[in-house]
Amino acid sequence: MDQVWNCGNLICVKDSFDITQTSKEDKPMIKRKEDQVRDEVYYWSLELVKEGKILQGIFLILATWNFAYFRYRMRDFDLYRFKKMLENLDFSFFKNTKFVNTDLNNEKISTPILNIYKELSEFEGIKYVGASKIMHLMCPDLFVMWDTKIRNHYGRETECKINTRPEGYLEFLRLMKEEYQKGKFDGFISRYKDVTVPRAIDLWNIENIPDKKNRLP
Repeated sequence: MDQVWNCGNLICVKDSFDITQTSKEDKPMIKRKEDQVRDEVYYWSLELVKEGKILQGIFLILATWNFAYFRYRMRDFDLYRFKKMLENLDFSFFKNTKFVNTDLNNEKISTPILNIYKELSEFEGIKYVGASKIMHLMCPDLFVMWDTKIRNHYGRETECKINTRPEGYLEFLRLMKEEYQKGKFDGFISRYKDVTVPRAIDLWNIENIPDKKNRLP
């Protein structure tokens, strides 16, 4: 029998199955379901931010996409301080700024990026992965998201120039721009025409970077 939860105005239904009892043949199907849910959460979060419900959009994606870390920080999360910090971050500076034609070596662009990432990544409950997700939600045409797997992968490729520091995230954006200009992500950009270029790059990274053997030495 399906499990049903009352989620405010929504009725949420979950197929009742035990993932530990699934066969190898079933697991790709389960992975597809998980990906579908992640995609829906992404669009919901974007929509909330566009409607001006910024905190709701941010917390929706953090509580799902960044769940493994965020759940341990919810009890002590300083919501008031986070809200004030967010209000002071000048995302409006990047209005109409797009990844495809932005010079990431220009200090007028790179310095605000460094400052925003620094503020977010130093906040307990947000940190490095959450910072990239918030930056993307606020400016989906400019910022590329990452997670630990993606960061470590490119960290190895760049001899640790890509790392958790603000300069490391900026270096990641620059590398993604270089790879974009070389056509590395063209197939995904053509396939996912309903998403921004930074999101298409993220999807490429998710699909093509292996999960195993991904820790930095």
